[in-house]
Amino acid sequence: NVGFSSPLDTTRLTPGSHTLTAMATGTDGGTDVGSWTVPVQVSPAPSVFIDSLVPGATISGTVSILGWAIDNTTAVGTAIGSVQVKVDGTLVGNAVYGAPRPDVCGVYAGRPGCPNVGFTYPLNTASLGAGTHTITVLATDSDASPDTGSYSVTVMK
Repeated sequence: NVGFSSPLDTTRLTPGSHTLTAMATGTDGGTDVGSWTVPVQVSPAPSVFIDSLVPGATISGTVSILGWAIDNTTAVGTAIGSVQVKVDGTLVGNAVYGAPRPDVCGVYAGRPGCPNVGFTYPLNTASLGAGTHTITVLATDSDASPDTGSYSVTVMK
């Protein structure tokens, strides 16, 4: 029983290279001899934006969820592999990804998928109860260990 584990929330780290160091502390409060350092590379998460809804909007019927997603806004990364739509944390479907968005790619030039980084999803609100709901669009990039980014709006039905 000498092993250990510790979760690492990389969302609190800036993109780039970081060094993690772990040291053991003895029951007497002193630091035991021996430590190790592990280099970690943090990739920026995808950037996702919903253009068709504003927070607090009132919606009904079938609503088009429109927006865009790129791997990240700070550096050229990998292509977006999937875009999903969730309502109140529950997956409701996959958005169609690949609509032309030259406006986005004009600002974030050279991103994989440009200029076709737009998405659309027809959200049928018939199954939603009256009240406030949170719509989240989640984009996942396509590299070996996918990163995710999301954007949410809260709406009244």
